[in-house]
Amino acid sequence: MFQTAWRKPVVVRLPKNIRVIQTVAEATDCLTADWLTRHGNAYEVALRICIDCFEGYSTANETRVAFIAACREANALISA
Repeated sequence: MFQTAWRKPVVVRLPKNIRVIQTVAEATDCLTADWLTRHGNAYEVALRICIDCFEGYSTANETRVAFIAACREANALISA
């Protein structure tokens, strides 16, 4: 089984709260339920890589890198 947890969490500022994201599942939920805007290249790549991770085509680390890029694109990154 592949590992979906991250060694270091990503903290993001969202419209209603601040979230600490520690897993691919949390990143996927954040992108699909809480995200600021559902467009942008980095957003689309991050969502695709999250799905790929669950299907075994990408790693948790690749997902974290893509999620951080989406956070930067949305100006939501607090720390990574």
